Amino acid sequence: KIFGIGLAKTGTTSLNDAFAILGISSIGCPTNINSIKRFDAATDGIVADQFEKLDQAFPNSKFIYTVRDLDSWINSYTRYHGRKQSASQAHRDKVKRLYGTSGTDRQALTEAYERHERHVRNYFRDRPTDLLVMDICGGRADWETLCTFLGKPVPETAFPASNERFSDNIFLHLLYHLK
Repeated sequence: KIFGIGLAKTGTTSLNDAFAILGISSIGCPTNINSIKRFDAATDGIVADQFEKLDQAFPNSKFIYTVRDLDSWINSYTRYHGRKQSASQAHRDKVKRLYGTSGTDRQALTEAYERHERHVRNYFRDRPTDLLVMDICGGRADWETLCTFLGKPVPETAFPASNERFSDNIFLHLLYHLK
């Protein structure tokens, strides 16, 4: 299994699109660990929140930690949060646990991002070959790095930047998933 364990708005959609281009079946925002079983990869939501449990449930997995400049992440997350309402109490609880707020409190989000960063790096400190850190949003992600990590051939297409301007790229986003 491959798990994208970055927080929402750190390039997780682009990572899912990269998986699709590589022929890796993936799910974004799974609702529970059981929903991950039929896929080769998963990103976002409970994946970032419960990556330790996923590591135990699926031994020998690979983990990709997507990162982003903190200010850019907070701005993107607060824009996204303003457009999206949590569907269930379980989802709201997960958001509160992961981000320290159910809203857009800048200090709480800063602390959440930094806490997640420390937690991921500490968890994998003795397992560097199991973790790849990618800054997709900052333009510092490439096929060579990802494909070497996953043992896949490098495709002859640009690395996806799926939510850069989602409204402008909706057609390309659909093409990645529909091939």
